[in-house]
Amino acid sequence: MSGLYDVEPARSLLTAEPGERTIHVWRESYDSSNSLSPSEVTKIVKSLGSGKLGRISTCDDGSVVFDLGAKKADLLLESAANDAYLHSIGWHFEMPDSLPAMPQK
Repeated sequence: MSGLYDVEPARSLLTAEPGERTIHVWRESYDSSNSLSPSEVTKIVKSLGSGKLGRISTCDDGSVVFDLGAKKADLLLESAANDAYLHSIGWHFEMPDSLPAMPQK
């Protein structure tokens, strides 16, 4: 109906790299006055098997976004979804369709 035959492959929302996926992480008790720290996120994400992380960017709402390779991003989201403890303490992980509001530079 739309004339499209293929769906554009997913890519990083931060850099537009086709092999990368953007991950959005937040914790229910956090907001812009109590942001997640990059070191806190790195510790949690590495415990889920992410491997090395690049730059972690803080969003206006206190959440964070970062890029991972496509396969690692899928594995990270699967691991996070299966981790009852992280879910019970309010951690959330997603591959967003758009970026949350980011600080103006």
